[in-house]
Amino acid sequence: MTIPRGRGRGRSGPGSGAAARRGAVLGIVVVLMFALAVLATAAFVLFRSNLRSGEWREDRVRAMMAAESGAALAMHYLGTLDVPPSDPEPFSLDGDSLQWIEIPGSGGDKVWVVVDPFDQGMGPVNNGGVEIRSRGMSGESVRDVVVRACPDYPSRYARLVDRSLLSRPFVDGDVVDGPVHCNGPIGFASLSSDSAGDPYLSMVGTTVDGGFHFSGHGYSTSPHPEGSNVWVRPFAHHLQGKPYWDATADSIDFDGLRSYFEDLSGVAASQGSYLSGVRRLLIDGSRIICSAGPESEPETLSLAGRDVVFVRGGPVYVKTIDRLTTPLTLVVSGDLIIAGQLDAPGAGLGTPLGLVSLGDVQVARDPDLWGGTDWAFPWEIETEGHILVHATVAALGGSLRAESPGEPTPQRVLSIHGGLMEREAGRLGTSSGGFGLALGYDSGLQSVHPPRFPSLETWVMTSWMMDPDYGDRSIDDNMF
Repeated sequence: MTIPRGRGRGRSGPGSGAAARRGAVLGIVVVLMFALAVLATAAFVLFRSNLRSGEWREDRVRAMMAAESGAALAMHYLGTLDVPPSDPEPFSLDGDSLQWIEIPGSGGDKVWVVVDPFDQGMGPVNNGGVEIRSRGMSGESVRDVVVRACPDYPSRYARLVDRSLLSRPFVDGDVVDGPVHCNGPIGFASLSSDSAGDPYLSMVGTTVDGGFHFSGHGYSTSPHPEGSNVWVRPFAHHLQGKPYWDATADSIDFDGLRSYFEDLSGVAASQGSYLSGVRRLLIDGSRIICSAGPESEPETLSLAGRDVVFVRGGPVYVKTIDRLTTPLTLVVSGDLIIAGQLDAPGAGLGTPLGLVSLGDVQVARDPDLWGGTDWAFPWEIETEGHILVHATVAALGGSLRAESPGEPTPQRVLSIHGGLMEREAGRLGTSSGGFGLALGYDSGLQSVHPPRFPSLETWVMTSWMMDPDYGDRSIDDNMF
């Protein structure tokens, strides 16, 4: 039999094409399903990753909020104490067995708060400062905040003014590396279009009745008002607000301060250091020498066992002939006149000097500049050159000013290394003569005050740091 050509094994039957097509479609469906499964898995993994990332970020924010709440809790606790902590050893605020305090309504967030008192015991001149270390925990995230705080003292400020700093605004080149406060308005001005050389104040505060005022702009609560050419430095710090930039600070009672220092006359009397009829006074190491006139017999008063000297009357001319060796506060009921250099180791070295006038503090006019008569050595006035004062200077009834603002010429510099308190800003010089003021802050004043200076009965933060590096130390170690 002959088999017809073309009808052998090599050909498919009538249904073979459809089966092939079905097989191809099935393969495509399987591939698409696999691709969709991969995409779904990737989307799920990405969603879980984003969810966990969001939870992580939320936990970090909540942990920081818990740490900040712990610092606020410590400030509240310190404010309830009659006296600052006296034991230098760190202690934790009450919590569970591991010292964690659960924050109510937070869903389980916790905080561990350690208060570490300042160790360098300076006795009655210790401000009672502390370091607050607060660790917040939310979920698996832990954040830390470290705050330095102390009872507020008027001597803590680099510059403290009652009425106004508009007539003497902070301008290009001004640098005050310490706290500044004014009960009245504070002025800022600059000639540069950018922040180069603009006023630098490390910490500044005013009251709601005073406010910050900018040249060419007016009132603002910002360290750089929109459209202004003034950038108060360090700008990044000031943007954080308190304690670096504070437009709602409490007012400081200058009348109360003046009354307080007036009452120190009784303390001086009990110490045998109440003086009257004095015209010139020399600080000589561990003693003071005073005189009622160029022909009078000088009197010497040892400072052993004495930390305050009160002089009734004035004006009283004051200078140093040998560096002060013991903490001292000198109060003059009238004007106190700077007659030359005033040298003391300073608060940072445990020997603060306070110069307090219930009237004005003046820089004397040197008789050598105008041919006037003077007292003989060592009582002579020495203000023809630059003057350095290591002290907290307080003019509680007036201003720091020059007796003759136009002299000497050319202009010299009055450098105060410590702090300055004034009822209102005074005039020290002119464009061509007198004195320019340079404030060099004694950072030791954050922990130490001149003898008998009063607390302002409130606690203040002096610095704030997030997530510090403790190195190999623990949060509850003695580090301050």
